[in-house]
Amino acid sequence: MATLFYIFNKKMMTNKETRALISLLEDPDREVFNVVSDHLISQGVSILPILEESLSYAKTGSHAERIEYVQQRVHFSNVLYHLTQWEKDGASDLLQGLLIICRYRYPMLTMEEISDPINHICSDIWLEMHDDLNALEKVALINNVLYEVYGFSGGTRAFPSIFDTHINVVLSQKKGSAVVLAILYLIIAQKLNLPVEAFRFADRVLLLGYLNAAKENKNDNKKKILFYIHPFSKGIVFGKSELEHVMNEKDISPDRSFTTPCSYKEILMCLLFNLSAAYEQEGMHLRLEDTKKMIDTLMS
Repeated sequence: MATLFYIFNKKMMTNKETRALISLLEDPDREVFNVVSDHLISQGVSILPILEESLSYAKTGSHAERIEYVQQRVHFSNVLYHLTQWEKDGASDLLQGLLIICRYRYPMLTMEEISDPINHICSDIWLEMHDDLNALEKVALINNVLYEVYGFSGGTRAFPSIFDTHINVVLSQKKGSAVVLAILYLIIAQKLNLPVEAFRFADRVLLLGYLNAAKENKNDNKKKILFYIHPFSKGIVFGKSELEHVMNEKDISPDRSFTTPCSYKEILMCLLFNLSAAYEQEGMHLRLEDTKKMIDTLMS
């Protein structure tokens, strides 16, 4: 007991001390497990290699599950820290924000695994892009490459799944939820220097708007939306009157979200709202609580 008291009062533990606490995770006393796991989690990502090593000699299935639980909690603490830093730094890099969220489920994911496929798509579009193309023709070009050449499409499930709400999975399987396809389309368009922004439609749906480069008048900071793009429906375009018709049918009241572009922080919150709905649908309560904490971090 004196040894444990000594370990708990140390900010950093030796590998030997870490292994000693990991062995105690098997203790049937729930209070002991809670105290030991909390202290291990507080050590951060530095103990992950030892946790991984310990899995190989876990004595029982329950011991292995508890080690995996601590691993997951350490990963989540790291994700929450980086998401907080991303928000504090101005939330100006959408791709970096996506990577942080994806690392909650895929801790070893690298930026290159996301950026490289996107850059390949952009390169293929750029080779066919010409200055004399008008806005509709540029969107048609993106649609052809993204949906016909690369074969991206919307998911077939009525409810978003957990996996098609992660951009790394969508880039691999070429099938995604409405919100992730909208984000992917937005990143591609902005990498090609096209005036495309995201707009929130209903609670958890993102539409894209192609903006006129010029402001409507010199006293207005807003740029006119030439047309909207629906990436989930293979990039179909429609005008304001068509959007208003859909809004009337669904009894949706217009607000600033239809005319004011979303910030990158708002886009990630929309993604997290969809992800939390998927976790709730699957009954994954711990994952759901973690996702809500990420939303709270961005709302603070």
